[in-house]
Amino acid sequence: MTWEDLITDIVDTIPSVSDIILSEQGDYCVLANGSANKLELPECLRSQWKALMDRLFPEREVQGYTVEGAVTLAGHRFRLSALKHRNGQSVVMRLLPAAIPTPETIHFYPSVVDHFKSLDHGLILLVGPTGSGKSTTIASLLQERMRVAPENVITIEDPIEYLYPSDTRSNIFQREVGRDCASFGDGLRDALRQAPHVIMLGEIRDEETALTALKASESGHLVVSTVHAHSVDQACLRFVKLLANHHVDNVCDALAGTLQMAIAQTLIYNPELKRRVSVHEVALMTSAIATHIRNKKFERIPNELVVGSKRGQFSWERSVEQRVASGLLPQDFDAATRLAV
Repeated sequence: MTWEDLITDIVDTIPSVSDIILSEQGDYCVLANGSANKLELPECLRSQWKALMDRLFPEREVQGYTVEGAVTLAGHRFRLSALKHRNGQSVVMRLLPAAIPTPETIHFYPSVVDHFKSLDHGLILLVGPTGSGKSTTIASLLQERMRVAPENVITIEDPIEYLYPSDTRSNIFQREVGRDCASFGDGLRDALRQAPHVIMLGEIRDEETALTALKASESGHLVVSTVHAHSVDQACLRFVKLLANHHVDNVCDALAGTLQMAIAQTLIYNPELKRRVSVHEVALMTSAIATHIRNKKFERIPNELVVGSKRGQFSWERSVEQRVASGLLPQDFDAATRLAV
């Protein structure tokens, strides 16, 4: 048996597998629908750990730090995170869809897709905890836009997860942090000199990147990125806190003037369907939301999503109702339960 054989066997026989965790000490773990299943590694593979690491990380040496990457193995695309720990080395392999799903496949809202395709400048944030499917949703929206708009698109990712097809009307350059550019901030600054219509930034995680993203949005580019937060109002607060060394009123003015849309995404496990379903908040910029951001009244944003449903806003409760009506969540699902699983 080879590593490819093991991966193929896992993906083919375990429904809804999301992650495969391989360890050099002789066991492995499969995550499916949020639950962990620990299994023993076949004896013939226990001496082949270095060969696996060389296969997964051909350009990087896995030493004492966590190393990120992405690879196509056994016909499947994985996002990788290798780490050293008390008992040796392990690698977490997040299984990505074979192809970028369409918005219809992930049951995303047609009105929001249309709005996304209509925007030509500003900042779009997709927020949620780790593992909530942010990258998949962004890839789906971006691919849909590229099919209809002849644009120059630049992505800065760590690592490159989805490989966008070349048979679209748009041109796309995918750049990986650590290989094609030094950092998100450096890649974003470079992109501003590369005639982009759309810049997709894998994550806004530090002051430099947040500031550059704001400036890029203000200068007429469309910047799409992610932030780790559980809701739209928390995302705005986190963005402002990333720029705590700058005058807060100026930061809030800039964010209110550039933010075009924010989507908060959570995955809920449906035991009837035996899979996870995405539920959202969607905030389309309005004068009321802009005013709350300028006044640092972020806690008032959720109410705007409730009262603005006729203008295309999606509150958590409205999204749950839509999922229940579509049969994606059980009829008795409690909308007051907001848990990422």
